[in-house]
Amino acid sequence: MTDLATIRSTTDHLVSEARWDSVRDLLGEVSADELVRGDLAYRFGEALYFTGRIEELKAHSSEYERAARAASDPVGVLYARNLAGIAAFELGLMDEAASILEGLIDRAMEEDEQSLMAKAAISLGAVANLRGEPEKALTFYRLALAPLDRRCDTRGLGQIHHNLGMSYRDMGNLDDAVDEYRHAVRIAQNAGLQPQVAMSIIGRAEVEVLRGDFALGFILAERGRLLAVDIGDPISEGTGYRIRALARSGAGSAGSSAVVDEDELDAAEADLAKAGELADSSGSALLQAEVWRDLGRLHRRRGRLTEARVDLGRAGEALLALGAVASAAEVARELEVIADH
Repeated sequence: MTDLATIRSTTDHLVSEARWDSVRDLLGEVSADELVRGDLAYRFGEALYFTGRIEELKAHSSEYERAARAASDPVGVLYARNLAGIAAFELGLMDEAASILEGLIDRAMEEDEQSLMAKAAISLGAVANLRGEPEKALTFYRLALAPLDRRCDTRGLGQIHHNLGMSYRDMGNLDDAVDEYRHAVRIAQNAGLQPQVAMSIIGRAEVEVLRGDFALGFILAERGRLLAVDIGDPISEGTGYRIRALARSGAGSAGSSAVVDEDELDAAEADLAKAGELADSSGSALLQAEVWRDLGRLHRRRGRLTEARVDLGRAGEALLALGAVASAAEVARELEVIADH
């Protein structure tokens, strides 16, 4: 298929049905120069992101930027840089991501590209939240909210409310976090944005586990995981497995756990193994770090202290490399407790 109008029409149809894997396969056969000419390069980047092809997303962002410069398309260059920032974040290159996105906000303001400025602000908020600065993250989300409201950008608004859920979760405001995730799901469902629906259902599942409602957390994690499987999103699928494991094991936090029989703990360990496989295949550095941490905690709970030290050690190093200082410090404290046993 070489006619760009036909490709664009087919792409729009596939997106309306949330068939992001098919969008990826279709546009993957088209050169970056043709994608830029057909205004499809950013859409291809979205398809790569939603299907967990992060290394490919990073490569595409470079080709997209080259093609946009060749076409004298300065706005296209900025959108390519946005994809580069997203890819760097997912690959755990936080300093690189922050540098790209901070520069992008300035350039987007110069070009009066409010939508792009909002996208960069949302991503910078996610970086701040990961670094243990949820209040700073809220500032970025507020910066993004006004232009998205003006444009009635449902995708951006859904993402903001999802990210607000993460920040409130990390601040300990669990009721507010649940409200934000519910809001994100409603927006995404109304707009037919299935990847966002899956992510936000799973996000709420984690908060329900933290609140101690393990049955509801399990149900929501499985619902989100199955949706992620349907749309071909391995990162959300892996996160669903991870939260399902926490619900199975009754693990609300590092310092609390319910009494659970050994069969359920075995099942939780199997879920974490599956999550780890998906983290590895998709290149999600954050998911991999979280899986190691949760495996370490599960090993510790089961008295396997040698294995616990190995996995918690891996998690601590990975979280520190990601800039997740607060999470890394929490893991370090857990390691100190078991160091002499």
